[in-house]
Amino acid sequence: MTGIWEFFFKYPPLVFEKGKLIYASPLPGWVLFLTTAAVVVIAAWTYSRARGKTRPRDRAVLAALRTATFIVLLFPLFRPALQIATAIEQENYVGVLIDDSRSMQIADGSDGPRGAQVRSALGEETDALLKKLGEKYQVRLMRFSGAAEEIGGAGDLTFTGGQSRLGRAMDQARSQLSGVPLAGLVVITDGADQAEAELNNSLLGLRANSVPVFTVGVGREEFDRDIEVRRVSTPREVLEGSSVMVDVVVAQTGFRG
Repeated sequence: MTGIWEFFFKYPPLVFEKGKLIYASPLPGWVLFLTTAAVVVIAAWTYSRARGKTRPRDRAVLAALRTATFIVLLFPLFRPALQIATAIEQENYVGVLIDDSRSMQIADGSDGPRGAQVRSALGEETDALLKKLGEKYQVRLMRFSGAAEEIGGAGDLTFTGGQSRLGRAMDQARSQLSGVPLAGLVVITDGADQAEAELNNSLLGLRANSVPVFTVGVGREEFDRDIEVRRVSTPREVLEGSSVMVDVVVAQTGFRG
């Protein structure tokens, strides 16, 4: 289907999803609208007067076909064009947000700690990612845990933060880069923000400003042996010295007995 689409419309469907269809006709819009409306009215009026052995349904089908044909012929008069936003080399910025929380110290088998993997990928000796981004964009490195702050390089990462606040980090990055043309944000993390509403609001704000977010997951998704506290529910208020019922859901993988 993609090949057929490109045969008729020159570009693949993804380009049309990212672009915007505009009309560059020198004629006023109301002229084109009245012309199209007149074609529809004339086609309907012509077949409504036809008599003989034709049935109303036949006349309706023929009127629709003639109308569609005229619209296809008139469409080029609108001079349709596909408008696509492109990044001008070295005039747009990309923010790279790196998770600096303690969970990045977890070692995934023989690959070593997650933080070490990130440092290796972004270090000076193996900077393929940053070098490639830097060929076209101005890159701003930022680390985050509870808050986001700009850093000079991967050597400034400490991986000692107590949480991964993805929503707050993206909001702060957008705020700090609000004065420059921001082409996108790259978020490198091994965690998930638990504040769902905050994260959704952050993504909606970025989407409203046409800023895409690209996520890079670090670490394994599953462990051979793992214990997880999924939920803890406690009363909001209790009397001093009273018994309290606490609901705790614990999940495990790889343990027996």
